[in-house]
Amino acid sequence: MITTESHADAGEVKREISRLFHRNLQRNLDHIIVEVHDGTVALRGNVSSWIEKQDAAKAARNAPGVSRVENYLGISG
Repeated sequence: MITTESHADAGEVKREISRLFHRNLQRNLDHIIVEVHDGTVALRGNVSSWIEKQDAAKAARNAPGVSRVENYLGISG
């Protein structure tokens, strides 16, 4: 588990995920919901592959203030 001193911001976490997706996968994140509460990020929605699911969680973990990621993303297609 990664522990940080600051609190995660949902917008900042989504921007971090978006940056990673755009750079590596050229994907749109309109289908991913990012919820943040006390440093825990929950990812909900659907992605098109296992790799996208893993990349979204990795990007969320790397966002400032995130201490835990709950990845509820489904894979469709």
